[in-house]
Amino acid sequence: MQPFNTQYFTENNSGSNDTQTHLSYQKLWQKVAVASHDLANQSGANKTLANKEVEKSAFINGSFINQALPDDRDDSIRLYPELDDIKQCLINPCKFFMQRRLKVNLTLYWDETEIDEPFSLDSLQSYLLNEALLTSRLEGTELLFKEKQKSLGRLPAAGFADYLLTQSENKLAPLIEEIKNNLPDLGKMPPQSDSLVIGDYQLNGQLEHLINDAGNHQVFHFRSGAFNGKQIINLWLEHLFVCAAGYSVGNSMGLGINKDGEIDKCELTPVAAEMAQHYLLALIEFMNLCYCMPQPFFLQLAMSYLTAETDKQEGVLDSALDSEFSELNDEFVQRCFSAEINQDYLNFLNAQLGLWQGLLTPLLDHRISEEE
Repeated sequence: MQPFNTQYFTENNSGSNDTQTHLSYQKLWQKVAVASHDLANQSGANKTLANKEVEKSAFINGSFINQALPDDRDDSIRLYPELDDIKQCLINPCKFFMQRRLKVNLTLYWDETEIDEPFSLDSLQSYLLNEALLTSRLEGTELLFKEKQKSLGRLPAAGFADYLLTQSENKLAPLIEEIKNNLPDLGKMPPQSDSLVIGDYQLNGQLEHLINDAGNHQVFHFRSGAFNGKQIINLWLEHLFVCAAGYSVGNSMGLGINKDGEIDKCELTPVAAEMAQHYLLALIEFMNLCYCMPQPFFLQLAMSYLTAETDKQEGVLDSALDSEFSELNDEFVQRCFSAEINQDYLNFLNAQLGLWQGLLTPLLDHRISEEE
């Protein structure tokens, strides 16, 4: 064991050949700590500047890391990205960086106490029940599903089970009707893997929601909860992949039902194959950037801002910290950008609008608005 010393994480500027590489600290975290040390020195120097505009715009000075780490992936990995990796990156770039590059997981896992016969279901249990009930209803096996759930003790005892199932069925009824009105009788194709070459990359994707209607393909997603940012980006990526692969594609669609019982609908128009490949290449390069350095892209917040009316956009940013479940309060985001958020989160968010528009404008251009 060796005692901790912050000097072990400073670069050797003395010009001598005597370096600290013999120390046993993990090399990756040495690089992170060196970047943070340089950052602290730079931040301290900036505090002496009289120019307030320079200080106000220097959000990078409070970053968890202020320079990109080297990409340590072998070409056999870097040049063969997965569509699902792009999705995970766009949903939470900070989490992607921490888990993929730094191999750190900040998520807390709680031990669950099993209850044989619960008196009520929590939010996650209710969602899983609704998802399973939706699937069984569309497959025509709902009676068997209900009896199985009761026999396994997964529902409240006595008459509460039937009451709970009736509630779920009533909530899902409008969604099931909407699905049947839009989903062809032939149903979804079995999951299939495909790949396509884009520039130097071979992008691999798992297509689980593809429909083939006499040669005309469509991506069709549905769920028993709200269909918002995460689900829309997943639909968009599969839609792009199918378009880029040269399939004959119609409009792709996503359906959900929110907590107020209203139908959420997202419909995307076809994208020319060459343009779809261009969009995917930009997303691959963004993912590579996120692997080396956390990026301030907050999917749901960005989508809410860009889809809001002009006079309401400022209010979207103002309320970005109102909820404990806000993306800005996410543990990974806080680890990477807490200094910027605490310093002046409105200026910080306004500085990212160009990034948000660059990533989401293609999606919004191909999304059919509710008015249409």
